[in-house]
Amino acid sequence: IYNTLAISAFILLLIKPSFLKDIGFQLSYLAVLGIVTFQPKLRAIWYPKHKALQLLWNTVTVTLAAQIGVLPISLYYFHQFPNFFMISNLIVIPLAFALLIIGLSFFILHWIPLIAEGLIFVFDSLLSILNLGVAWIENLPYSIVWGISIHWYEVFLLYLIIVTSIVAFVKKSFKLLLGGMILSIGMLLLNIVEVSKINSEKKLFVYNVSNEVAVDVFEGPHNVFYTSSAMFEDEEKMLFHVKHNWFYRSGKEEPSVFVDVDSIQPYIQFGEDVMYILNDNSVKSAGYQMPDARIVLIESIDFIDQSIIDYFKASSVKIIIGPNVGYGLKKYLKKEIDPDQLFSLKEQGVFELNF
Repeated sequence: IYNTLAISAFILLLIKPSFLKDIGFQLSYLAVLGIVTFQPKLRAIWYPKHKALQLLWNTVTVTLAAQIGVLPISLYYFHQFPNFFMISNLIVIPLAFALLIIGLSFFILHWIPLIAEGLIFVFDSLLSILNLGVAWIENLPYSIVWGISIHWYEVFLLYLIIVTSIVAFVKKSFKLLLGGMILSIGMLLLNIVEVSKINSEKKLFVYNVSNEVAVDVFEGPHNVFYTSSAMFEDEEKMLFHVKHNWFYRSGKEEPSVFVDVDSIQPYIQFGEDVMYILNDNSVKSAGYQMPDARIVLIESIDFIDQSIIDYFKASSVKIIIGPNVGYGLKKYLKKEIDPDQLFSLKEQGVFELNF
């Protein structure tokens, strides 16, 4: 089985090497690897006599094994843990299997009108039940633990701890169990050091969000977050672009202070320095009078007067090019200004600065 998995992964990567960075590819293979590796060992813990219990126990062990396989990497990518994954999978796995059978039956028998209509009705009904069941579990109190943030090296540490602990349990090895405990303590100490470091840091973050200005000023775990009200209320955008950083730095999903960037002057204070926001609105209200700023964020604008370009060239100001800057202006900035002064959010991601 392991050879088959390895060959299939190798072929896919040979066709498209970028699959290696694809979250779906990673989760799929790790889930299958978890099932293949751990499910037989978990199933051997108990042998129910009744067939119904055997089926239930097999579903439970498959669910646990798959969750073990994907747990560390899903925490890394999604920063959350589904507390009721066992209940949801007891609903999802049987219904997904039934939907697969009905779907295959439809492809074979679709040419018979009465049977095809019946299969479509059953398929739609089961799919509705599946969606309702998942939504019900998702809306239960404490269904999800938010704010989990781990580094890439902690992913490997977690896998090592999990494998060591399971092997220790199966083989009843005290040495392996002790090894797992030592690794767990080591990971805990790493987190303590990391939290201490975060608490002493002062950092500016400018996020890459299309059509929005989104800036965080962190002093330790406390932050002032600048964005529009529309962005702040868009939970999907906030989760994707911003909240993972809050989870990591403060363990919270709300900022210490929120400031509507549309209601303030076009500059943001961080420490003793200033970041100026150069966009169409700031040009209309203040013209091209540039304040003494350490950073200039160029956002939602297609043209800048040559005097400003000359000012940039003569100064050491850091210029952040937002994702909504016109292509022609972006190209001209790259041509005229020292590359060390420029930072493109669209091309380089989040801008970070210690202050």
